[in-house]
Amino acid sequence: MAAERRVRWFESSGRVAVARRRAMTLLEIVLTLSLLVILAAMTWPALGRPMARQRLRGSADQVRTEWVRARVDAMSSNRTYVFRYAPDGDTYTIQAYASEDEAAWDVPLVADPQIESASGGTSRQCRLAEKVRFVAGEAQSGASTGTMAIGDAPASANAAQPIFFYSDGTCSDAQLQLANEYGSTITLSLRGLTGVVTVSESVAAEAVGP
Repeated sequence: MAAERRVRWFESSGRVAVARRRAMTLLEIVLTLSLLVILAAMTWPALGRPMARQRLRGSADQVRTEWVRARVDAMSSNRTYVFRYAPDGDTYTIQAYASEDEAAWDVPLVADPQIESASGGTSRQCRLAEKVRFVAGEAQSGASTGTMAIGDAPASANAAQPIFFYSDGTCSDAQLQLANEYGSTITLSLRGLTGVVTVSESVAAEAVGP
């Protein structure tokens, strides 16, 4: 009988001790949260650059998709499409025109994502990913097969050289360079004869020469 009582006492004491060990004091909780905040502050800068590179790559893929879409729309609608972007900005517009003469007009970027051209064509305006912008670009507009050459459209002080997509499947020879907040860059190249778009690997700011 005495032995049984001792066993029960040890069992109840063990449960109480286990219960006490499972509990956490307010001080332990505060210390744990403080360590988590410190670790997050230390690791966030290391995660910032990979996330920025991912946004840069995503923006390049976004522009490539828009170019492919504009070329297909130009061929299917028998219209000329024009891609314009804001230099050192993050916005771009794709506009459809009924004629190549109209496409040569210098139309500034507008805030309204749906605007009407003089011929009734609609445009769409989009933005790149956060903290990604256009930093450089060039385009050469040649004659499309069987149509009149547009030539170089007049550019305003804040407008970049437009990129044309013709109804016969040809387009401007063009290059665009995007950059993120860390100075990493990525380059898109558009071949005018075939409409093939290539995207380079991202280049870190440290790797860019003077």
